[in-house]
Amino acid sequence: MAGTEEIEQEYFQRGLLLMINQALSSPRRRGSIFSNLFLMSLCCFFISSCAEFSDVLGGEAKSSNSNIKKERHYIVHQDETLSEIASQFDIEVNQLADRNNITEADHLEEGQVIIIPQKKETLDYRRDLRAKKEDALKVEENAPTETEDENHITFHWPVRGEIISPFGPRRNRAHDGIDIGAKIGVPVYAAANGEVIFAGKLRAYGNLVILKHRSHYFTAYAHLNEIKTKKWKKLTRGELLGTVGRTGRATAPHLHFEVRHKTGPLDPLKFLPPKN
Repeated sequence: MAGTEEIEQEYFQRGLLLMINQALSSPRRRGSIFSNLFLMSLCCFFISSCAEFSDVLGGEAKSSNSNIKKERHYIVHQDETLSEIASQFDIEVNQLADRNNITEADHLEEGQVIIIPQKKETLDYRRDLRAKKEDALKVEENAPTETEDENHITFHWPVRGEIISPFGPRRNRAHDGIDIGAKIGVPVYAAANGEVIFAGKLRAYGNLVILKHRSHYFTAYAHLNEIKTKKWKKLTRGELLGTVGRTGRATAPHLHFEVRHKTGPLDPLKFLPPKN
């Protein structure tokens, strides 16, 4: 703007001197000197305003252009696949599909315009993908293993303790599980991967958790002091589901543990590994 002001000042001074000289040389023009000065001022103001307006527009244009990311575009050739385009630009094919909302990567049309992600987008995408793979590997490494086939499943001990009452008839009454003695508050764990289908109080069982497993197997954990899970939650083997107690019909703290196939009770010891 300094250059504009200098031009305006020089133009105004020259015009002013010219009009004064004209007015002095011609008496008839003396009365119009003030009107000429006024017109000259308006011209200068107009020039100045136009220059400022141009600067403002130019600044806004530069600012807006600097904020717009340059997108790369690619025109699909005949019989070209998304995988080939991704390989050409060294980007992930899934990223390219997501960026262009393409669901069928092998069905591109000739002349179709494809947006090529920026380098930073590709780096971010690969970093996120790498993090997801690492998380998946951690889950896989920590996942419990179960030896299962179609008709049999191996469970693991839900609590540490001695068997104080085995499976089978007891005092002329059916005993559909085993009782494992332990102190109140000792953790109780899921014997296998499964889904919680019941978590609450049930008459003589007291606080009870029932898990549904594959192949129509079920396990029950009764007389719990506290329930540490909730209905419909999916548990992995070894995951905490409650603590030992003596709720319901129990004379001493213990875990009543049942294994059922469909509705029929089975001896849990046939499904548990031998104790060391």
